[in-house]
Amino acid sequence: MLEWMFTTKKLIDYIDANAISNPSLADIAEQVGYSSYHCSEQFHKVAGMTIREYISKRKLYAAAMALQKTQDEIIDIALDCGFSSQQALSRAFRKAFGCSPAAYRKNPNNFSSTIIKEVEVVMESRGVFDAIPEEFDKYRPHYSPELFDALIRYANIGENKSVLELGPGTGQATDPILDTGCEYHCIELGKHLAVKMSEKYGNRENFHIVNDDFITHDFGEQKFDMIYSARTIQWIPEDVAFSKTFALLKPGGILAMIHIYSDYKTPNPQLFDNIQKVYEEHYRPVTAYKHRNFQHRNAVNYGYIDYETREYHGKRILNADQYISLVGTHSDHIMIPEPHRTPFFNGLRQAVVDAGNVIEYYDTHVLMLARKPFE
Repeated sequence: MLEWMFTTKKLIDYIDANAISNPSLADIAEQVGYSSYHCSEQFHKVAGMTIREYISKRKLYAAAMALQKTQDEIIDIALDCGFSSQQALSRAFRKAFGCSPAAYRKNPNNFSSTIIKEVEVVMESRGVFDAIPEEFDKYRPHYSPELFDALIRYANIGENKSVLELGPGTGQATDPILDTGCEYHCIELGKHLAVKMSEKYGNRENFHIVNDDFITHDFGEQKFDMIYSARTIQWIPEDVAFSKTFALLKPGGILAMIHIYSDYKTPNPQLFDNIQKVYEEHYRPVTAYKHRNFQHRNAVNYGYIDYETREYHGKRILNADQYISLVGTHSDHIMIPEPHRTPFFNGLRQAVVDAGNVIEYYDTHVLMLARKPFE
């Protein structure tokens, strides 16, 4: 699967550069040296849509962005984005958005953004973790028990409460909440991660999972006493993350955001320096991690009150193989291609071996809390 994450990224780059010329499937497959059938099949597994669907949606995406950001004539936008005519663009827009391009331009926020979000997901590789469900389950760290004890007391979570977890992965932050007996719901973008979650917890009567994108999912009339996220919410645009969670919470409901900051410099500065040298030489991800600027405290700008942070501390000790397995679950590290991938991971492993086959982490588990006001 990882090989095809790289291959799909290469195909996406080619399609994005050539979509307006409507490249054939044979032209696209030729870029990676596979048959059209095999290329199409594997692309669908990774991206969740066929190559032809992606080309069509990519052209619509480009046209929608042009309508939002320029004052170009619609006929010019149609031709620039690979449509044969303005009429062809209009037909495609009515089918996708339920409106004409002119109506979309006047107020794009009034119309469905599903196609735009679908394309952005593929372009961003937000689903990269779905390629490694077993490794993710085994090596991603779990969270401080003291943190969850405090969270459960603060939000008064128990059998009479309904809770939503955003992006549970394979359950690193699930057990403490599920074990309270609450009605536990979660929404997971990755198909394989969702399957893993169902395998682990599907026999629990209070466990409910949806395999979908939080950004576009329609929750209907559902409301929750608490929504929580362990390092997932930062993958969601801030305005969506806070406004949608706010709308989904009951009055007085709690938004809880959990993060881990890990320090391996303090216990061994020389090892830290050696690892940084490996990063400087070989860290070349296809898609860099872009979400470090997410500001959790901005929840108060969207109606939340009583924002506060709490810290809990822990320690982990890993050997070289465990460290490499952990690093291999980081989104930007997964997407490092050859010729850098092998020397990057080999260099990291050797640095830990040379340090006595031990790397120690001082972990700070941060709990960020906000409340929806009582009405």
